[in-house]
Amino acid sequence: MVSSPESRSKDESPAQKSAFDTVAVCVDYSDAAHDAIELGRALAGAEGQIVLVHVAEITSQLGWVKMIAIPDLDWEPIGTELLKRLSEEAAGAETVLLRGHPSISIMEWVERASPDVIVCAARHGVVSRTVLGSVSSYLAYHLPCPVAIARPGIERRPRFTHVAACVDADEQSHLVLEAAERVAGAHLARLSAVHVMDDLRTYGHLGWVPDPLEWRQEWEAMMDEIVRDLRCEQVLLEGVYAGPAITDWAAEHDVDLLIAAAHRRGVERWFLGGFASHLAHHAPCDVLISR
Repeated sequence: MVSSPESRSKDESPAQKSAFDTVAVCVDYSDAAHDAIELGRALAGAEGQIVLVHVAEITSQLGWVKMIAIPDLDWEPIGTELLKRLSEEAAGAETVLLRGHPSISIMEWVERASPDVIVCAARHGVVSRTVLGSVSSYLAYHLPCPVAIARPGIERRPRFTHVAACVDADEQSHLVLEAAERVAGAHLARLSAVHVMDDLRTYGHLGWVPDPLEWRQEWEAMMDEIVRDLRCEQVLLEGVYAGPAITDWAAEHDVDLLIAAAHRRGVERWFLGGFASHLAHHAPCDVLISR
């Protein structure tokens, strides 16, 4: 299907407004860096400032060998050349070259520079994803600012078309909705507020199952209280596990940005992951972890 010049111009041009004034994008030598830059450009729009950040590690990249120092390379010209090449994908981007452990170095830089959002790519091995964590997972749970996770290999446009806020009955939902409203407003995108209700079958072991109609009406009232005057579509899903329910719904409804809160829950944060971690690893679209 051939699109008209008007539709191509709208799809290929960035949002005129900026969802975030300063967008820092973490880049490296992998193909995933290009995904991160694309997402950074979408969040920055036509008015925002993009900063490309690269960390040159001091030690080996090979698993347990990371603790063994290797001879220093001429790292500064190499990193500078990488940033110069990647900055061509984001016209007007500033560049920052750091040295050290990626997660720690980026955290220390964020404390000094205070960007509005950090963008990094979801690029994980199996063991790293489920046990050891990764740079993107570490940043999503520890940075004081929102963290956007660029999903690899997806087709994205400079303008978001459907932004979904994952909400719950807690104090962080208003932050998620504020971020979602900001992004959707800048991109003139469809906005949805999504919540996953407990599956009624989970109450079976208690010998009592709520009335389905009353159960849904209670959740609808809760959603009205959370969303208040925000103009958006309210979506209630049923599922035993919230993560898969949200990702399946997002795939079916062409969501191109999911926004959720980073909940800190002790051991879950360090080992098991959580709802936000599930989205970062399995969502069919880009994910923004709000603060």
